[in-house]
Amino acid sequence: LIASAFLRSVSLLAHSIKNFSVHCVSGLTANEDKMRENVENSLMLATALNPVIGYEKAAKTVQLAIKENLTLKEAAVRLGFLTEIEYAAFSEKTVSEIVEGNFTTESRMLLEVEANGEKYEALNECVVSKGSDTRPAKFQVKVNGKFLDKFISDAYLVATPTGSTGYSLSAGGPIVSPDVSAMVLNPICAHSLHARPVVVSDSSEVEISGSAASGFVQLVLDGRSIVFLQNGTDVVIKKSTKSAKFIKLTDQGFFDKLIEKLNVWGVTKVDEHHKG
Repeated sequence: LIASAFLRSVSLLAHSIKNFSVHCVSGLTANEDKMRENVENSLMLATALNPVIGYEKAAKTVQLAIKENLTLKEAAVRLGFLTEIEYAAFSEKTVSEIVEGNFTTESRMLLEVEANGEKYEALNECVVSKGSDTRPAKFQVKVNGKFLDKFISDAYLVATPTGSTGYSLSAGGPIVSPDVSAMVLNPICAHSLHARPVVVSDSSEVEISGSAASGFVQLVLDGRSIVFLQNGTDVVIKKSTKSAKFIKLTDQGFFDKLIEKLNVWGVTKVDEHHKG
């Protein structure tokens, strides 16, 4: 429904797609009843608009769909680093292709995260963090019940292959191809010379417990603060039985896109530096 309305008005709103897309996705996250009625078209439209609505709203759309146990067979939220549709290439044809089903899909794993009897889902990463405390926290990590290591660090992160090009990459983690069945375990700013990222099978169960000077550690999923946990609370992370499907509108491969992004991501242009 929302997609159809967009198609009818896209020629008049081409100059303000960004504002329109934010309005659409804000409607999805703010009005759950409306989203349930329109979930299929709404999620597909959110997919196309993700490059202009940004990471946070797109992640909220996926999380709401998971919370409501909605089918994600036609949802595809390409987040930031490996965006499928660039802003400059977004057009009426883009929306038409999605609405008409002219695309392929690829599945991406989700994480299931359990703490204090509550379960959550994450597409990119789960982070157990010291929160706003200025001092590092202590973390103990187990894999399949076996002790891995202890760390004094700002946080400890578990990422999916999709999330390996996000926070984990910034923290020195490896880039993992999306078709690899694995999880990345990565200490963040560890006060140690031996702390290194570890890659484990996606059949593994990872257990993290943290202890901060404040008495609490923070659970963060896909960049969103979820809950504060008392020191010593176990956070258990494993592969979810659910998955997300990502729309592909081109035949561009993962490594082609990766090289394209790495060549421009985070690079300071000399002219811009001097102008600033």
